[in-house]
Amino acid sequence: MSNSKTRILLVIDFTRRNFPSALYALQQWGPYVNDKKSMYETIIGVATSQKRSDKLNEGGDTTVETALKTIKEYCRAPAFVVWDGLIDRIVDDVLKNNRIVSKPVFSGFNYGSIVNKGLLLAHVMGCQYLIRVDPGTLPPRYSFDTVIKKHTDFIKHHSKVGKTVVVSRGYEGRIAVRDFYSKTENLLQHHELIEDMTKVNIYAQVTGGALFTSEVPGVPAVPFRKTQNGDLTLVWASDDGFYQLITKMKNGSMRLGGADVPRFVAVGKEKMSFEYYRGISGMVLLSSLIQGSNLRQATKGVDEFLKRLKPMLDAKKCQKNDEKDFQEKYNKKLDWSRHFVRKLVAEDAFLKEVSNGWKNYNKLRKNWLRISNLLARELPNQIRI
Repeated sequence: MSNSKTRILLVIDFTRRNFPSALYALQQWGPYVNDKKSMYETIIGVATSQKRSDKLNEGGDTTVETALKTIKEYCRAPAFVVWDGLIDRIVDDVLKNNRIVSKPVFSGFNYGSIVNKGLLLAHVMGCQYLIRVDPGTLPPRYSFDTVIKKHTDFIKHHSKVGKTVVVSRGYEGRIAVRDFYSKTENLLQHHELIEDMTKVNIYAQVTGGALFTSEVPGVPAVPFRKTQNGDLTLVWASDDGFYQLITKMKNGSMRLGGADVPRFVAVGKEKMSFEYYRGISGMVLLSSLIQGSNLRQATKGVDEFLKRLKPMLDAKKCQKNDEKDFQEKYNKKLDWSRHFVRKLVAEDAFLKEVSNGWKNYNKLRKNWLRISNLLARELPNQIRI
């Protein structure tokens, strides 16, 4: 590989459910980022919480290992690297052996871990920048160099004055918040409530799957463990908009205008209203913790958010959208107006893990460079496809 070009890692994550979308996306992104005339040398990275020996589909014969080889076959690049469940275990051992208690990633799917896996993979590979895209996305309608040079120039400019920033583009034709659940007449109030309670500017939000760009090793996102009940702790904007809340980053990190990223899967994973607003409730809590509130005070903010939110939502639409998944999860029929309450939307176990994640993060920030350098020595042979 040439040493004259700026080296970049383009990373995408996949699960059992969305592997076909991830593969198709990479087939489209591969030629886009690997123009021979480009000023950038782009390595492809993939991240999954599964082990390579796991079956990709229940009852099928295709393993994650086979899926990774398929990616390599169909998506040409100078190099491919992967972070899978095996790497999670290696990282745990490295941290334990070096008496580091802060965790950069947690097992199972969570948004912050995706960013941190990408940053660490990029550091191992000697990349100067990380770029993240989502399954379901296509390249923007401009050349890669035209788009990314604006990102790298923006970051370099801020670095010269001692600031750390991240930037992205947006999704073509939509803002960061899903509007599906809101009454039509309450769309604006719905947006304003989320902005007010999370402090994330949804109209200019750094967007994780839309060419999210960071220097390497950069600043980590907030990873979260599963709850005691075994549920995933998915906190809306904890991997992207979060950067606009951190002191010393919030005045520079932003979504840049133009060159938005088209989606061939409109909004990603379909979700119950319970699941979607659990994620936003998590950011309401996290934002309050960032501002210095304790868990009890921050929980009151979640109660207030849900109290103000519920009248804005379309009960009939939510009932129809949620009832099948609700019955499977809770083993009872849904009465949306009665069941959409805090103990089901944002239960105490979930809020506790958001709080635990923030405590871990404060230690992680202090150890980030040390962790990055340790893994740069330990992982080069394990991450190759």
